[in-house]
Amino acid sequence: MFDDRIDRTSLDAGRAPSPGSDPLFRKRAQASDHVLRVRVTSFLTQRGLDGPVHRLQVVPIGDPIAGPRPSDTAFDLQIPQSNPFFQVMAAMGQQIVQRTFVAYLKRFSGPIGPELHWFMTSESPEVIQAVREVHLLMEVRASNP
Repeated sequence: MFDDRIDRTSLDAGRAPSPGSDPLFRKRAQASDHVLRVRVTSFLTQRGLDGPVHRLQVVPIGDPIAGPRPSDTAFDLQIPQSNPFFQVMAAMGQQIVQRTFVAYLKRFSGPIGPELHWFMTSESPEVIQAVREVHLLMEVRASNP
């Protein structure tokens, strides 16, 4: 669900898939710490402890779609060589610099501290509206137990 990758339709066609066609959409939208519009500002590959790592730097654009405003002004999203998406990004990484996406971000406990995991899709009014509806429904349910 937060498997450190960009939706393949977003990469290949440059458009977001319909939320209804993504079986994990609702679950991902509900579980995210933050859902944000972001711009990719850089892509690079560095040597990590376990081999090469692709790094995407993204900056939030505007108000959060859902969840609180993050304290970070930029995020370093990592794709380790062990990730099946690593080779896709090796071929396409530079093509996404300056593109905007909807990012679903979630922090998990890791062996040496919090780890940020993520999923991104192309932005579209349909995706943004669907995320807002999921969160509105969560708020209504929470206020009416």
